[in-house]
Amino acid sequence: MGGLIQALETAKLSLLNTQLQIQTANNNISQAENENYHRQTVELVTNPPVRYGHHFIGTGARVYRIRQEIDRFVEQRLFNAISGESDFATRSFYLDTLSTYAFDDGESGVSSLLRNFWDAWDDLSANPGEAEKVSVVKAAESLADFIRSTYQSMAEVAGDIDKDLEQTVDRANELIQKITEYNSQIVRTEYPLDPGNSEIRDTANSLRDLRYEAIKELASLIPISVQEQENGSVVVSVTDNVGDPPVLQEIPLIYGNTGTDFTTLVYDGNGEFHYNGYAQSPSHSLDGGKINGLLTSYDDLNTVMDEFNRFAVSLIDEVNSRHADVFSGTGADDIQVSTTFDPDPTLALYVSNLQDTNIASLGDFTFAEYLSQIQHNIGSLHESAEDRHSFYSALVDEVQEQQQSISGVSLDEELVDLIKFQQLFQASAKVITTVSELMNTVVNMV
Repeated sequence: MGGLIQALETAKLSLLNTQLQIQTANNNISQAENENYHRQTVELVTNPPVRYGHHFIGTGARVYRIRQEIDRFVEQRLFNAISGESDFATRSFYLDTLSTYAFDDGESGVSSLLRNFWDAWDDLSANPGEAEKVSVVKAAESLADFIRSTYQSMAEVAGDIDKDLEQTVDRANELIQKITEYNSQIVRTEYPLDPGNSEIRDTANSLRDLRYEAIKELASLIPISVQEQENGSVVVSVTDNVGDPPVLQEIPLIYGNTGTDFTTLVYDGNGEFHYNGYAQSPSHSLDGGKINGLLTSYDDLNTVMDEFNRFAVSLIDEVNSRHADVFSGTGADDIQVSTTFDPDPTLALYVSNLQDTNIASLGDFTFAEYLSQIQHNIGSLHESAEDRHSFYSALVDEVQEQQQSISGVSLDEELVDLIKFQQLFQASAKVITTVSELMNTVVNMV
């Protein structure tokens, strides 16, 4: 009779195990379209056997845990790829915006207006009349207005980048705190139910999926490395410069599970930030993420603005040195035609010759050559950013596909498993029915 009772207990465990497997498969199917979900599998372990005479009889299996299918190496590769894609997508976006404002193909833009300016002086030299003098003034006004408006548009883009950086830093801090909270909840949930047996513990797979989603978004903002600890929490860190002079070191952004074990980012304004509790550095050494894209875009834009301003300053100085009171202002942000400007035909050719003169303050380039160099630099940066963005986008797709092949849900596989579990359930139920009949027979015999 004891053997029948044990057989009944084994069949009951099998029935319950199969029921949990069916529920898990059903949950997998319901999450098939969620790319942040990790497929779950019921992991069974063999129960200790019992002695029956001179033999040991198996007692079936029990549920050990509901395991997430995950490859942490692949997921770290995915985080890295996401960081790279976000970095160069940001650079490409702002360089595209810069290219729009600074567009110059020789037929339109500042180069064309500069050429009109020189041509007007040529005409005045050849025909010193009132109409030609008016043309010189209008050409100078058009050139100055365009330089000033272009520079101001660039300054507005710099302001947009700075605002974007502030918002991105705020969002990164929100995610850092959220991941820390998930750490705390996961550790509390998965803490061993029996302190003497670490195998007896709950699983917090839903919380883990939410944490994974937050980590992915954080990786798009700043390049991170993620390491899971034995208690289920994760340590998230970034490698960047600290202090002045800059020292490259690993900075833990999330390092515990108390809800306060994290390091936030501090926005400093003017395209800068630092890490709370760490000395501010004059430069950063990030290798990805939107924040790096914003920092790089801000630096690239300021470089172009400095070059464009140098052009304006040189234009003001050189033209005014050959003809007094043509331009007023000190640079690209306030250049305009002087209110006292009255073109002198006797100096017209002298001014016009500037177009073929190598200007020392412009690196011994002519004005036209210097503008062409600025345009070339912008184009090279934009092309490089787009190429790198395309590369990382393809890499994200490739690694994402690899990650989904491990952690994603295949409906075909789940349906096959459901059929298998259904047959196991039916077999377990059949065993229970058979053992029950045998026990009734034994009872009736007594």
